[in-house]
Amino acid sequence: KSGFMPLEFGSTSREGYVFLTPFYIAPFNSWDMTLTPQFRTQRGNGLHYELRIADNKNSVATLNVGYFKQYENYMQTYDLKNKEIYGFDFYYKREGIFGALFDNYNDNLFADLHYMNDLDYKRLQSVNGRFNTRLSTSRLNYFGQISNHYIGIYGKYFLDLSNPSNANTPQVLPSVQYHHYISPILLNNLFYSFNIESKNITRQSGYTYTQNSLSLPLGVSVPVLKNFANLSGRIDGFVSNVSLGNAQNINDPFTKQPVQSSMNYTYANYQIAFNSDIAKPYKNFFHTVHFDSQFSAPLYYYAQYGLDSTRYEAYSELAKTLNAENLAQYWNPNDIIDIGANKPKVDIKLSNYFYSTSGKEIGFYRIYQRIFTNDSALNANQPLRQEVGVNIFSGLTLTSNLFFSHRTNHFNEASLTLNFDKFGLKANANYFFKLDEDTMLKSSAYNNIYSSAFLRANMRYDFGYFTLDANIGYDEANARLKDWSIVFSRDIACFGIGLKFATDVRPIFTNSGIDTLSNQYIKIEFRFSPLTPIGFTQKLQN
Repeated sequence: KSGFMPLEFGSTSREGYVFLTPFYIAPFNSWDMTLTPQFRTQRGNGLHYELRIADNKNSVATLNVGYFKQYENYMQTYDLKNKEIYGFDFYYKREGIFGALFDNYNDNLFADLHYMNDLDYKRLQSVNGRFNTRLSTSRLNYFGQISNHYIGIYGKYFLDLSNPSNANTPQVLPSVQYHHYISPILLNNLFYSFNIESKNITRQSGYTYTQNSLSLPLGVSVPVLKNFANLSGRIDGFVSNVSLGNAQNINDPFTKQPVQSSMNYTYANYQIAFNSDIAKPYKNFFHTVHFDSQFSAPLYYYAQYGLDSTRYEAYSELAKTLNAENLAQYWNPNDIIDIGANKPKVDIKLSNYFYSTSGKEIGFYRIYQRIFTNDSALNANQPLRQEVGVNIFSGLTLTSNLFFSHRTNHFNEASLTLNFDKFGLKANANYFFKLDEDTMLKSSAYNNIYSSAFLRANMRYDFGYFTLDANIGYDEANARLKDWSIVFSRDIACFGIGLKFATDVRPIFTNSGIDTLSNQYIKIEFRFSPLTPIGFTQKLQN
């Protein structure tokens, strides 16, 4: 039914009185729309538009478009960058687009598209919206498959609002793939697959490239040790051509001369693998073990000048001394291929899982290590990765992800997560750190070695008379409290009340770059179902 929806109203010291007046229009069963004019008396005015259309399979396409124009004095007061704030969001997922045209053909279309010129595009969609994510990825994907054949078309657009301009951000527009699934050939134990892919990497500023590649794995697999294990061997063939565009001023990192506009890269690797899945029941638990080991090495390798190993080494050395602007003048071979793909190496994986007699997981332990057999520099950068998870008791779980560096002989990255859900209490704590290995190697004093470290914890408990929600974030790398909040709330039938004490930090775009606003405030909210909630927020300090 068309008509006005509940009004959103607010008053803030920065923006004055705020009115959002959504009007709903529903002319047909298959589509509707919402128009939401908004007025902020000290900041500006805008309009938000939402359109929803349902197709014949009840898949709903949603389009949101927003525009807001700020007053000149408001922009000058806070030194803001954008007078006009705008953006859009589009979402649509559809299965079986062309399925009726071909027998046994399955396909899927997925669109999730976003654009905004300012973080406030998201915040302005409500009276006091919060949005701090500076990176956004838009995706447009289609795939179809029939029998052993698969085709995919993928597009990605990356929006990096932390940079002054998005012009030099590489975009995948598009990538096209054909894949033939693993199939037997000649013998039952002899398998092959086939893959062709074309990537078009483009951007407004800087060099672009198109990469066409073909891969052909051929392998054999046989059971051994009375079917308790499996032994396999395979050959991976790979051929690729890279064509550069807009590279007139891009130099080779090794020769310092203009880079080649077309480069070829070819290799053939062989791989020998041994793996086993075994399980055994015990009196009080059930245990499974999966072991997988692979050795791979090159049979053949050819790379034209722009893609050979000397270019990787030369670029790595330049990256240590040049800033981002000067480094952008050089060709980066790391954009194209993994230098470790054609190096002799061993991959070892071991996974253990423990289950109770009722089938519930008790815990797990996984370990992984890659070893380059003839490249000590690459080998030093391969951490020993371990994952551990334990159900300590019913309702309490601990999981961890640990990376042990062989360069520093120290755990250089780790995350620990503790979850509790029992007796009406829900709580979660997560700790993450990553160390700067170069700083650790230069000094024995463990000061300012964190490249990133933070603690996040939250809890919720219903005391009956009221519900308590608490949340805290601490930045250990910079030794400061990021944000925190404590909320007391109570809901009785159609009435509710909430009291919140909090502090948060939000980024804003100014003429001098990204700045931050730190807010400490008290908020009280009254909820009247099904009417709109009413709240009051008092900021404590700037």
